[in-house]
Amino acid sequence: MVDEMKKVIFYLSIAIITYILTFIVNLPDIDLWARLAMGSIFFQTGNVLKHDIFSYFYLDYKNN
Repeated sequence: MVDEMKKVIFYLSIAIITYILTFIVNLPDIDLWARLAMGSIFFQTGNVLKHDIFSYFYLDYKNN
């Protein structure tokens, strides 16, 4: 009976922690506006960009 009660408490605590982390903790999307701009370009052109045009640094540049 004690082992069964420990299992119930364990699974109930896991469910509560999952609920808290899922619905109460609200983590913002850091790069929301870049994602929206990329989506806009995708729907306008119909193609996915091969490089990040919104980056301050052009990290895909290959020095020949």
